[in-house]
Amino acid sequence: MKIWFHRIFALALISLGISMIFLPFNNTRSGSTEIETVSIEQLKFSNLDEIKVQYPNVDIIDITGSKLNQDDYPNLWDKLIQIAHYDIKNEHGDLNEWNNFQINYFGELSTLRLIVFREGLIECAVTEIEGSGDKVVLFRYLGKYNPYIKELTALDLEDYPMILKIVKNLEVGNELNYESNTLPKKKWDQMVGRYLDPINDLQIFNFNGNFYAPQFSWEVSYMSGEIVVLRTILKIVGLSLFVIGFLLIKKLYYWKKER
Repeated sequence: MKIWFHRIFALALISLGISMIFLPFNNTRSGSTEIETVSIEQLKFSNLDEIKVQYPNVDIIDITGSKLNQDDYPNLWDKLIQIAHYDIKNEHGDLNEWNNFQINYFGELSTLRLIVFREGLIECAVTEIEGSGDKVVLFRYLGKYNPYIKELTALDLEDYPMILKIVKNLEVGNELNYESNTLPKKKWDQMVGRYLDPINDLQIFNFNGNFYAPQFSWEVSYMSGEIVVLRTILKIVGLSLFVIGFLLIKKLYYWKKER
């Protein structure tokens, strides 16, 4: 039984060796890799210096997550949602509902307030409807607002030349294609870790009065190539297996003959 096993093993080595020497094998490889990338876009935010000049002695109060809710103030809720999410610049609201909210939240009435709702800076002014004498509250959208956004300079970004180049091109209004406005997320994360606080500023920064934010995406890279030495390696291994199998057959032949 043992000799038959050796014979089968030797023939298997010879067959495998012959196939590796003479049969064609695919020596090409292909695949893909995904790399997370960042592109930078310019955003419109309220200029706080201009706001202070335009509205002296008027405090900016963030009412997001406050006592404002849809059930108690349906008209006010609807108007602010329209402004915050649908880029509607002006909305007339119910004055009685607005005054009730003012008393409940601020403790007093005012004909002019600046509020922040979901990062939108909104002027709330009591005004008369022309020709009727009826009063309403006018909500006017002034722009995005986030007091935590930091101002970075060219000196801050000198260690991040890719980011600085993109920002300067956007600053002068150059239209950038995908390649010229894309950098590895690793590079962006290095800058964020050094200067920004993503929880509060959402990775947005101010550069020369303009605001810039990241857009994250995945870049797929496809690879293909040829393993140059694969055929040679297979032939060498095949020849070695053939020789080992042949020597084993030869040894079994003489061993049987001696018996």
